[in-house]
Amino acid sequence: MLTTIEWEEINQTIDFAWACCKEIHTTCYPLRKTKEDLAAGLKNGFNYVDDEVLGYFEENTLKGVINLYVERPEKYIQARVYVLNHFDKVMEELLIYLHTHYEGFEVQLGYPKENKMAIQWLKAHGYTCIEASNDLRLNVTHFKRSTKNHSYVSRLSKEDFSRYAAFHDTYTQGMYWNSTRLGEDFDNWYIHIYKDEDQILGSIFTRLCKDNMAEVFGVSVKDQTNLQKIYEALLNVAFIDILDHEAHINCIVFFIDETDPILYEEAEKIGFKYSGSYQGYLLKI
Repeated sequence: MLTTIEWEEINQTIDFAWACCKEIHTTCYPLRKTKEDLAAGLKNGFNYVDDEVLGYFEENTLKGVINLYVERPEKYIQARVYVLNHFDKVMEELLIYLHTHYEGFEVQLGYPKENKMAIQWLKAHGYTCIEASNDLRLNVTHFKRSTKNHSYVSRLSKEDFSRYAAFHDTYTQGMYWNSTRLGEDFDNWYIHIYKDEDQILGSIFTRLCKDNMAEVFGVSVKDQTNLQKIYEALLNVAFIDILDHEAHINCIVFFIDETDPILYEEAEKIGFKYSGSYQGYLLKI
């Protein structure tokens, strides 16, 4: 049975979810490195009116925890499903719940490739993997600063955003962070562009997040013949700029598509380390 978790049950809920997070084959994204980090995320589910924390019980025993991050105007949900076993039972109950309460929504789930229990169930039920990426992390103390002068790259100003919007939407089709949402949230972003003769040839957009972290949400390049050159310039200028102006940042997260070894190599050169392999699935309710 799937039911709403009450605040009095939060400690039991955290303990169960943490048991799932400690093993790569039972965890989900975002990866939680500490129990305190996980607890903060679950407790946030009680602080926002649209978010939910659900529990799956069998004979009064907790067998699954589900954290729904709901963006109702966009009809979009990020779901974190914590299960040690019986993933099929939990997902069957969750789908019934979603069809009852969130008809017409899109729900995204993310797992490391090692969580075969979750991935095999999703594939068997016809859900498509919409993203397969290498999860890289930069501990900023290991950042290798470039001494090159990458004069083609600059940070985008709010005043120039309208001139960038068309480029962004052309090369990030299907992404949640389209130019409209990016513009509305502009102050939380560092957007850097690569220009040659007043033409935008590439961009990288990085968001300032909670917990002293930043995350790269995308790198777009128009000129595929000069990928290495443009990647190198964008990454070096962007991260030097961010770390020079945001002293509180201690980690940068970067999901790089598995089919882009050049970008992976450029990230490794400046200190990024492999942390895991992410697979994202989309459920249309």
